[in-house]
Amino acid sequence: MLVEVLKQKITTRRSAAFATVFVFALAAVAWCVANREVRHVTDDGFILLEDKPSPDRKHLLLAYRYDTGAFGYSRTFWAVTPPDYQNINLADYKIPDRYIAEDWSEGGELLIKKWEPYYYPDEYVDLKTEDELYGVRIRLITEGSKQKVSEK
Repeated sequence: MLVEVLKQKITTRRSAAFATVFVFALAAVAWCVANREVRHVTDDGFILLEDKPSPDRKHLLLAYRYDTGAFGYSRTFWAVTPPDYQNINLADYKIPDRYIAEDWSEGGELLIKKWEPYYYPDEYVDLKTEDELYGVRIRLITEGSKQKVSEK
C-alpha cells in the first residue's frame, strides 16, 4: 500500500511539473505573438510618403509613417513589397534599421544608404552591395554618390 501511495505522489508531482512547464511555454508563445510588429496601410494615422515601382514592376518601394496625434509624426519606415500591398503586414517587408531606401537603379537594384538612427534600432543587420532583400538585389550607395537612378 505504501508503494502505491508513493507512486501516486510521484505521478502527481510529474503532472504538476508538466503543467507548470506547459503554462510557461504557452505564456512565452503568447508574449511573442502579442509583441510581433504589425503595420498595415489601413492602420489609423497611416501616411504613405512614397510608392515607387521597380523598373520591372514586380516590387514597390514604400516610404511611410504614422500621424501620432498631438505628438506629431512617427519615424519613417521603408519597405520593399509586392505590387499589391493593401492586405499585407508591412513590417514583414521593412528595410532593416540603419538603412534608408533611396530609389531603384535602371537595372532594378534597390539603392540603399547607411544612416545612424536617432532611436534604438530593433536589430543590427550588415547589408552589402549584391545582397538580396525580399527577392531584390541591393546596391549600397554613399551620401555623396551620383548614382544614376530610374526615371519615371
